[in-house]
Amino acid sequence: MQTAHLRGHSVDLAIIGAGIVGTSIAVAAAQRGLSVAVIDANPTPGFGSTSASAGIVRVHAGDLASSLMSHESVFAWKHWRDFVGVPASEAAAEFVQCGTFILEDHNETLDKYAAVLEANGIGFSFLDHDTLQEELPWADLDKFGPPAHPDSEEFWKEPDGVIERALHTASSGYVADPALAAQNLAQKARRLGAHFVMGQRVVGASRGAGGHWQLSLQDGDVLESASVVNAAGPASIEVNRLLGVGNDFTVGQRIIRQELHHVTASDEIKNPAHIVDGDLGINFRPEGKDGFMVGSSGDPVDGEELISDSNTYRSDATREGWYRQAGRAARRIPSLALTAIPKGVAGLYDVTDDWLPIFDKTDQPGAFVAIGTSGNQFKTAPVAGDFLVDLIVAQMNGVNTDEHPLEVRLEEAGQSIQTSVFSRLRTVNDGGMRG
Repeated sequence: MQTAHLRGHSVDLAIIGAGIVGTSIAVAAAQRGLSVAVIDANPTPGFGSTSASAGIVRVHAGDLASSLMSHESVFAWKHWRDFVGVPASEAAAEFVQCGTFILEDHNETLDKYAAVLEANGIGFSFLDHDTLQEELPWADLDKFGPPAHPDSEEFWKEPDGVIERALHTASSGYVADPALAAQNLAQKARRLGAHFVMGQRVVGASRGAGGHWQLSLQDGDVLESASVVNAAGPASIEVNRLLGVGNDFTVGQRIIRQELHHVTASDEIKNPAHIVDGDLGINFRPEGKDGFMVGSSGDPVDGEELISDSNTYRSDATREGWYRQAGRAARRIPSLALTAIPKGVAGLYDVTDDWLPIFDKTDQPGAFVAIGTSGNQFKTAPVAGDFLVDLIVAQMNGVNTDEHPLEVRLEEAGQSIQTSVFSRLRTVNDGGMRG
């Protein structure tokens, strides 16, 4: 579908946003037989905040539902080419199952993660210091924390003992090219009949006499849709305003700028893995043959750069951010060869108060949201689309999911979760986490 042919065209579902979540919703909806149109201001699917994601697929979480959805998604990530039906002649995103090591921190989170993993039947193990050192011979396992800025005296203080234990999940990993994963999903959605309208921003929204949504695009065209999903990532606050939704939300939302930094090791790294380093307030995963992608775990030492306009921000990594995060990584990985010029990427993240998404209906008929997903829901994308489409179909069938939450079955995991856990009306959950 080209934008020149949109005027007067009607679909069952319009999805605003062609990131990893929006494209997953498009696939799920098209598989149910719904006519679908996806609208995005970027020229290519996955070109927004998805492209600035670290692509981590971790199964540990502070809440049961996030962990279980990620565990379910691992089955898709491990067989991604088959899952999205990418022909052998085309490029498909690749999942690298490197495992995750969560180092003990100053908040005693390991036992909390272990309890969630055990409740969900997800395999994990505890490692003592000596075993951890054998697994990660390239790492300095001294205790350097709490996290501090490299300019401060606290950063240079002598280590206070060693990391005594860590939690390991073997099934975790990462996808090095998150944008390609979204493009793979978009291609699958197209094969199922979904239409993509790229390079167009939604500038207006209203409901016609028949109750259908009228979405006005920047070039003057109008798309009519029975239902609409806001999956616009960093632009989702503005899209909520256009749709007239959000007034009843009990969970707040904000847009932050997030940097990821590429660092290279001068020595061979044996058994590279995803490391969650609460002692230093960072996490990092392998990048290429001899490097790591480093990002903040949200410690106060990194602050939070709030963005008011999602169209205007600095997209390159800053020297200050590189110095603060890569400098801490160099304490854990002594062989890092830090360069004078930062190498990395910056993107905008759409996050909620508890770093958990809102997958829900709204107080406007036919309007749904899949927001607060940046930096935390790439891992669950294979499941997130079905989760939200279950809500949409139930609403179309007259079910009030506020009063009657759905039980969504996760077939591979053999368990179910309630849609209410990601409700817009939930009590803020302290189990959410970035990464």
